[in-house]
Amino acid sequence: MMKGRVLITGASTGIGEAMCHYLAKQKHDLVLVARNGERLQALAKTLTEQFGVTVTSCPMDLAVNGAALSLHEWCKSQGLNIDILINNAGVGTRGDWISTNFDDEYRLIQLNIVTLAELCKLFARDMAERKQGWILNVASIAGFQPGPWMSNYYASKAYVLSLSEGLGHELKAHGITVTALCPGPVKTPFFENAGIPEEKIFANPATMTAEAVAAAGIEGLRSGKRLVIPGFINKMIAQSGRVSPRNMQTAVSGWLNQHSI
Repeated sequence: MMKGRVLITGASTGIGEAMCHYLAKQKHDLVLVARNGERLQALAKTLTEQFGVTVTSCPMDLAVNGAALSLHEWCKSQGLNIDILINNAGVGTRGDWISTNFDDEYRLIQLNIVTLAELCKLFARDMAERKQGWILNVASIAGFQPGPWMSNYYASKAYVLSLSEGLGHELKAHGITVTALCPGPVKTPFFENAGIPEEKIFANPATMTAEAVAAAGIEGLRSGKRLVIPGFINKMIAQSGRVSPRNMQTAVSGWLNQHSI
């Protein structure tokens, strides 16, 4: 039975915010982490008033070097034992690789890969001592294939997917469940921030709500699944990688990414 305090990164919007509501309704105490302190405080107040749970907010930019260690030490200083870690924070970049600013690409690598991996290591050590814990890493169906014009983002999600499946096997002996959540397009501010027109995403039949994706991920973690792909169309897209040539997958995803510019 999944129980205890939950730490959610990227908690202020989108899938992260939807997860906060879903878990608070189930009476989990929460630790919310995101850059926007005002949004976090407002969300914490709403969740506390509506569900009667204890909600702690921690404004922090996780896309900088050393952020994971700072967050872990802050939790320790506040006496907050984390039973469930949800690595939801992530960012995307889109455009011609030659032209994009590598500072943006570096932040993507730091947030989507480095910080996520370090948080998994730091909090898994604590969970192993207690012989119980749960980790949910938000990857993407993008992790199943290359993605020209969003190559760094697709590669980062492939890392998250592979890491999660590997850790799921390895950490089981310590009583820790690890699940990779791989959604397709979701109606959140993520795509706007990545420079993809909203109308392109909302017209996609595979697009899901943040609430549906959040519920699928949390229930998948609760049931001990290694991999959760919400939505039939998204499952088919992910499975297509096993039968279609890689060059074809790359060409299709590249065309889609390029023509959403």
